[in-house]
Amino acid sequence: MEKVNELPPLKNDVVEPMKSIISEDAQKKYSLDEIYQKYISTELLLFIEKNHPAWSIPNENMWYPQLFNKYKTDSSLVNSIAGDFDCNGQKDQALIVDKGKNSLSAVVFLKVDNSFEAVELTEIGAAGEKIEFVLTLYKPGRYNIIDPDLSPSDLNTVDFKCDGVGIGKFKELYEGGNDVFYWNRNQLQSCLIEE
Repeated sequence: MEKVNELPPLKNDVVEPMKSIISEDAQKKYSLDEIYQKYISTELLLFIEKNHPAWSIPNENMWYPQLFNKYKTDSSLVNSIAGDFDCNGQKDQALIVDKGKNSLSAVVFLKVDNSFEAVELTEIGAAGEKIEFVLTLYKPGRYNIIDPDLSPSDLNTVDFKCDGVGIGKFKELYEGGNDVFYWNRNQLQSCLIEE
């Protein structure tokens, strides 16, 4: 019987620990909860370290513990979502980042060739306060807009061709819609979508 060569094991999307790739200073800066290490790529962390050295990923104690733990147990992340936000066929990522100087922002990292382009969507609060915001992935499709300034003749729906990034507060704390950012013909736009 002829011996068959074994195929190498398939690579999965789980990111290996950062120790051997990222500097010791960055390891301390990104002493992330284990759930983040699974979903935020080392490539993206290296990009942030090199291009935005003052930025960091908010650590677990910056969140309301009961809410963060709830999201951990159903494997949704409070501050990291992935999708193809600009419809270029590459995996982009949106994060809530601590930009330093007491400033938190929602930022999309668009995958461009072998790098990223950082696009700040909005500031969401001071870094010293507990984070009340969560990111939500909106898949392509039609959504109802809620805007008190719309007149009856205004369009009350929006069609997403690409994935969108919703920024809202935890439902357990507040009711209301999400500000959703999306790309339409290479232009960043936003609207308020009902929950």
